[in-house]
Amino acid sequence: MKILGTCFLIIVLTACSSVKNKAELQDVGNESNFVAKLKSNKGKFNEKELSSFRDTLSKIFKRNLPEQYPILVKYCSKGDECILLRFSKYEQFSTINRSISISEELCQEFNAINLCVYTKDCEFKDLLVARNNFVLDSGFIKDNIFYNNRDCEGFILVKPTGNFYKYYGSDYYSIVKSYFNEN
Repeated sequence: MKILGTCFLIIVLTACSSVKNKAELQDVGNESNFVAKLKSNKGKFNEKELSSFRDTLSKIFKRNLPEQYPILVKYCSKGDECILLRFSKYEQFSTINRSISISEELCQEFNAINLCVYTKDCEFKDLLVARNNFVLDSGFIKDNIFYNNRDCEGFILVKPTGNFYKYYGSDYYSIVKSYFNEN
């Protein structure tokens, strides 16, 4: 009887804890539709497209982009569903600084070129203007690469082979690291 009671108690406690966790996950999903907002795609530039892409970025960022290195472009703009707008200015500043640090760390680890760009209507322009590593977009990147105005952050990672991965969102550390490791 003692064993049966103990088993029953374990089952009830386990069931209750799993129901609670499921409800918490549903609340997060219902509040922000976070998973539905994630938008990404992979593709491959042909030689001509890759060359044109690199040449255009070279002009925008006014720097040489050697062909043997991958390029990571971090993008900030105005977004209709920007999660960062819920944060205080201090939290926005901290979050943006952390994402910039993450980009720098990843590019250093994988020997990639780190480029950062913002649009003239970016919600966080005041936080980015003073940074040396951010460049104001001429319109090319917004119109040709990140044309979805839903999210305020994103990146595109382009490998020397022409393979690329584009992602809208701010939480991308593990995604970028994983794509760098793909052959």
